[in-house]
Amino acid sequence: MEKKKCKIMRKQNKMHHIIRMIVYEKTKEKALERAKQVFNERLVGENGGKFDYGTFFDDDDGSARWGNLPPVERVDSKAGKKLVDDGFKIIKKEFEENVSIMRNLMKMFSNEELFEGKIIDKNKEILEELEEKNELKDNPYWFKHQCWKISRGDWLFDNNGEPIENTEDLDRVLRMEYCEDKEAKAWVIPVDVHT
Repeated sequence: MEKKKCKIMRKQNKMHHIIRMIVYEKTKEKALERAKQVFNERLVGENGGKFDYGTFFDDDDGSARWGNLPPVERVDSKAGKKLVDDGFKIIKKEFEENVSIMRNLMKMFSNEELFEGKIIDKNKEILEELEEKNELKDNPYWFKHQCWKISRGDWLFDNNGEPIENTEDLDRVLRMEYCEDKEAKAWVIPVDVHT
């Protein structure tokens, strides 16, 4: 019984993670409102987005799963910088891991095999079975999945719901490069998302 519970917990954690949205508004309340609007219009599944749903930390549900995170922080505050830095570290770590896996996989196959897709069009059930067992890491069926993930950038999002995928993106967003309201401030809002 305990073994089953652990498996379910691991699976649940894979389906949920925390994203950070950086938005521009004059007040904390407006920033949270803007983040919710952008999230619902651009990032939720039925609207062509990446996530099934999300819970903001002004609601007890987010805190129940992840502990107390601030619902809204200025990006230049200590807590705000930590939220942004943590999200960016995850993007970079995930990218480096995926590139490493892909480099190793590419050594295993000829250009012709890669071009024709022979290694990635294999049986879908095998992929799902390997994914469930968490044994994809060194398997060629993982190749297609890694191509999708290599720079997916789904940990940090800008004021318009666009993913922040590299240092240049993050610098541009933090400089508020495309913000026309000179009185606005940059805020970071964590969201517990389900994929």
